[in-house]
Order: sequence, then C-alpha cells, then structure tokens
Amino acid sequence: MILDEKIHRKILEAYEWMNKEKKLSSGVQSNTSDDLVYLMRENLGYLRFHLIKMLQNPPQENKLDAYFRQYEAIAQELGISRHSLMSLLEKINGLPHRYWSIATTRGLDWRGERAWDFMRDGFYVSIGWTELGDLSDITPDKAGKEKIREILRNMGYDSTNSRVNPPFKFTTEIKKGDLVVVSRLSVLGFGRVVGDYYYEKNDADPWPHRIPVEWISFEKWTLPRGRLQTALYEIKDPINLIEIERRRNSVHVKIPPPIQSRFIIRVRYILERRGQVIIYGPPGTGKTYWAEKAAFELAARSNFLMEFDQLVDYQKSFLTGDGESFGAVRTCCFHPAYGYEDFIEGYRPEQAEGQMIFSLRDGVFKRLCKDALENPQTSFYLIIDEINRGDIPRIFGELMTIIEKDKRGKSITLPISGEQFKVPSNVYIIGTMNTADRSIALLDAALRRRFGFIELMPDPSVLGGATIEGIHLGRWLEALNQKICKNVARDARNLQIGHSYLLRDNGTPIANLSEFAKALHEEMIPLLEEYCYEDFRTLEKILGSGIVDANYQKIRNELFKRTSQEELLKALALISIETLEK
Repeated sequence: MILDEKIHRKILEAYEWMNKEKKLSSGVQSNTSDDLVYLMRENLGYLRFHLIKMLQNPPQENKLDAYFRQYEAIAQELGISRHSLMSLLEKINGLPHRYWSIATTRGLDWRGERAWDFMRDGFYVSIGWTELGDLSDITPDKAGKEKIREILRNMGYDSTNSRVNPPFKFTTEIKKGDLVVVSRLSVLGFGRVVGDYYYEKNDADPWPHRIPVEWISFEKWTLPRGRLQTALYEIKDPINLIEIERRRNSVHVKIPPPIQSRFIIRVRYILERRGQVIIYGPPGTGKTYWAEKAAFELAARSNFLMEFDQLVDYQKSFLTGDGESFGAVRTCCFHPAYGYEDFIEGYRPEQAEGQMIFSLRDGVFKRLCKDALENPQTSFYLIIDEINRGDIPRIFGELMTIIEKDKRGKSITLPISGEQFKVPSNVYIIGTMNTADRSIALLDAALRRRFGFIELMPDPSVLGGATIEGIHLGRWLEALNQKICKNVARDARNLQIGHSYLLRDNGTPIANLSEFAKALHEEMIPLLEEYCYEDFRTLEKILGSGIVDANYQKIRNELFKRTSQEELLKALALISIETLEK
C-alpha cells in the first residue's frame, strides 16, 4: 500500500460523501476559479504540498511528469481518477500553506528562556527584536525590508540580512493557515496561524511581536533532520514536513482555548512550579472569588480540555460534587479550632448501638489525596480559605515535608493510623489569606517556603467609569485608601479597602446612592472602626468630620437615613476632594 491506512480511509470517505452529494458527477467545485485551479495543478509547489499532506515523499525528478506519475499511482490504489483525487485533496487540505520554525532563544534580546510559557498560555508565537518597536506598518516589499534595516542601523546593530529577514518575514510572510513549530533544541509544540501580526508590550512577556495561533499539540519530539535553533525560518525539507504532518494526523488530544485571565495564568504557573499557591491581600480584593474561579477553570481545562462555562451539567457536577460524592474541586476553611484531625486524620466521637465511641476518620486532605491516587488522570484542587487563621504546624503536621513539588509521591507514616501516606502530583492547593487579619504575623515560616504567593490589592479600575450622583467610585475608593495609608500607623498598606465592597454579586459596580450607603455603613465603616479601635480622631481623618464626630466619639448614623441623602452626598464627596487638594 502506498498510502498510510488512515490517509487512505480519509480520502475514500470524502470520495463517498461527495458522490452521495452528487458533486463529482458535474465536477467538484473548488474555492477558486477553474482556470486558477488548472494553473495551480500545473505548479510543482501545489503538487508537492498535497503529496506532503498524504505523507508522501515528492519525486526526486523535479518535473511535472514525475509528479503526475506519482499521483496516478495513488489514484489507482484508491480506485479513482487522478482528476477526482486532486479535486478531493483540494477539499480536504485547502489551498497550499507554508511551514515555519520559531525558536525561543534568539533575537536581539536573549530573555527567551520563558518565552515558550507565554506563547503556550497566550496562544500566540513571538520573536525577540524588542528594540525594533511596533512593526505593524512594515510593507511586504523591498521598502519594508529597508525600513527594518534602517531601524537596526540607527540602533547600532548589524543590519545584514541575517538580522533583517526574521522580523521582516515574521511580520509580512506568515499568514493564516500556516503551520508553526516552536522549538528549543527539540519541538515544544506546534499550531496553526489564525490571525495577523500584532504588537503588545508588557513587563512580564519579553517578546512583544506576536501572531495568534491555535495549538495542535504540546508533545515534545525532534525533527528527523537537524535541530531547530534559528530564530525563524521556513521549513522546506520534505522529510521534516512529512514528520510534522504525521504528528498532526496522530493528535487525538484537544487543546483547550486560551486562558483569558492573566491572573489565572499566574496561578497556573505557580501551581505547575510549586504545587500550591496562596492568594493574599487586604479585605474586599476578591481573593476567595479568584481562588474559586482559578480552581474551577484550571480543573475544567485539565480534566475536560474545555472552559468551565462550556461544561454541561454532569461535567460541572464532577468538579463541584453532586451532594452524594465529592468533586475534583473541594473547599475548606481554617480557623483557630481547626486541627490535624480535621485535615489529615483523627479520632472523632460517634454513636454506635446506643453507646458513644471514638472512631478513626480521614480528614479533608487525606480523602482528597486518596481519591487522587485512585484517579491519576484527574487533577484535584483544594481551596483553603483563610489559611492564615489556622494553627499551621498543628494542622499540617508531617505533611509539610511531602507537599513540596519534588517530594510528591514519597510516602510517610502517619502517626495515628500507621498508614503509609503520600501527596500525589495531581493534587493542587490554592489558599487565601487576608492581610488585615492580625494572625498573619503567626504565619508559619515553613509554610511560606513551600507555597508560591500572589498579591491582590485594591483595584479601582475594576469599577470603570461608574459614578453615583457625581461621585466617581474608582477615584473615591482610591482617595479613601490614600487616607488609610496616611493615617493608620501600623501596616496600613495591608488594611486598605478592596474594590469588591463597591461591586454587586454579579460583578458590576453598585449603581445608586442607597447601595453605596449600605456598603459604607454596614461593611466599610465597621472595618475601619476595627482598624482605628477607640481612636475616633484617626477615623475622622479618614472618613471626614461629616461622617465621624470625634468629639462625641461616634459615627453619624443619621446620615444613612433616606431623609439625609443630600448631606451624605456632601460628606462622601469631601473624602476625594480633600485628598485631591492635599
């Protein structure tokens, strides 16, 4: 057999389908005009492209007759005409595209060590040459190439073709439908181009020149002929091209869509590197919200290769639990009374045959690890809310040794049951920590060494341009926090007010004075009173004399009645006005 069995079956299935639709009888309609298709079929590059797609080596004799003889042999094997074969290939493969290799450690800068992480999670390919700036206006002609050469020359760099060609080809020659292979000594992943060049510079990702791709595979492998180390070049060797197509045809794993949230991407990086992360910050910054969102999104992608919102009910139940069984994502909350017996194992009282007895029961984390060991293909996530409020050494015990990433899978003997216990590599921990809680000072040093940390601070930009009766919510919150930082002596930065106090449950900003008054009166003021315990002078400096009466040491609660809305508005406006004036 000339053709691979899978390719053979694919072409014949297409042939049967097109016969059924009665399209072959009148000539298969192509995406292009008949004249253009005819000319393309007389083009060696066109014929070579479709041979590669069929995993066939092109003939050594680079002539039309040699190509047609090869096509004729394939057509005879399939039992169809050469014309039908070529028409089918046009439908199956589309018009010819190109193949590109992109390295991760080349360009004018050498900060490419982590470039692949950004490409993979951002669903794009990128190159260095950061200093060139935005190249969106480069034209695909000699003038465009000379413009890049001039930029390099003005910057004092070598302006030879070896420097000019990679950024020029990247911006002007890579097109939608092309295949790109990303390599660092070996292939790290390959995908299909789905958009045009764009420029996006940020502090995290060192390479701003980008082209969006749809990833096909992240399997690591090596091309048969040579290592791919050049920054950018077009792959033309048929042996390498056939290997790319062979890999493409063998891919059965669906690549999930890109993660849109940069925060969740950061959580993913840390979990991959450390196995556990703590999200910390002042109250109201969305720590628990983001912990849950990250856990469910990452669990959906790792277990179903889909976004969480795209899951059907039974898939969501698999992650959240169905009331009778635990899900792949579980939550617990630490507090001063929480102990080892709740987290790992311990004796608990229960009634049996009318008598009170003590039985050994597994804790939250031990049950999760057992489930993870029984289901090694499933990723499990544990959210520990308020992790700093528990007695960490007592709760974790000997677990501190084996939760480290490089010690996952190693066994220890539990002192109570005597069982061998291990933390598998498919278990991830996401903790939250409120920095306004005084117990943060007691956070165990051993815990800090084993976790990665992400800080969440108040973000007024989340409120957008929302205003209430002329008060811009974002600027008002920013002014309030400036006053807290200025007037609260101890650890003021961690005692700021988070943006979520001014958001509704659906994530949109509050929209009327009544909601604003409730948020301030029932949530923010009690928190500030705790910060400024029995210090009404400081509280007055923060909220203003319109809301706080320092002489009588009280909050002017009458302002929050409906009849005092105008006076409340004046007091609220003064918070931001006074800050701006100072």
